[in-house]
Amino acid sequence: TETLTAGLNNRYRSLQMQFQRPFANGFNFTVGYNYNRERNEEFFDEQDFYLRNPTYQPARNARHRITGAAIYEIPFGKGRRFMSGAPKALDYAFGGWSIAPLFTYNTGLFLRFGTVTVNGDPTIDEPTRQRWFDTSKFTVQPAFTRRTNPFQYPKLVGPNTLNLDMTLAKEFPITEKVKFEIRMEGYNVSNSFFGADPDLNVNSPTFGRIVQQRGGLFGRQLQYTGRIIF
Repeated sequence: TETLTAGLNNRYRSLQMQFQRPFANGFNFTVGYNYNRERNEEFFDEQDFYLRNPTYQPARNARHRITGAAIYEIPFGKGRRFMSGAPKALDYAFGGWSIAPLFTYNTGLFLRFGTVTVNGDPTIDEPTRQRWFDTSKFTVQPAFTRRTNPFQYPKLVGPNTLNLDMTLAKEFPITEKVKFEIRMEGYNVSNSFFGADPDLNVNSPTFGRIVQQRGGLFGRQLQYTGRIIF
């Protein structure tokens, strides 16, 4: 595999859309969508690498990506729709809160196999963590035989990623120019499991199974912070 090399080309096409609501009446949101098709010049096998004969191959990056974010001022407390005249203690407890969710969705990365013999398309309709693709279609490539299996298959991708983070915050006025903010942040608030790509080693006893969590993604995490604004 060779990247960032002079003479190797890249073709990237995408459709990008954004929907946005300006902040009004204590609420705003923005949603972005990206669909892409990318191809890169790569060396298909060792022989092509030796001959310096790159060919266009489809990229393995996710085809679809959706992101969304919003801010919602909960309508309770001073200056808001409800409880604007509530006693100070009640306003401190229940008024002035705002919530900010952040949503991300990515389809899975295309799975790539090494040089193996593949009998047909290994994609299955309902993959599970124990059987992500049809492993019976794979056998070890005979020695001294050129690769014939493609880099990847049009519908064979790893697990999707669907994540929701959220922030709950409130400012407490201390003086005219000084405020104290308390902020509670939740990451992966649904406590979802994000699986890594399945094992792609045809010689492994866990071939075709998802046995690890995706790197950099964890279970639910909560964080509490406070700061003085002046």
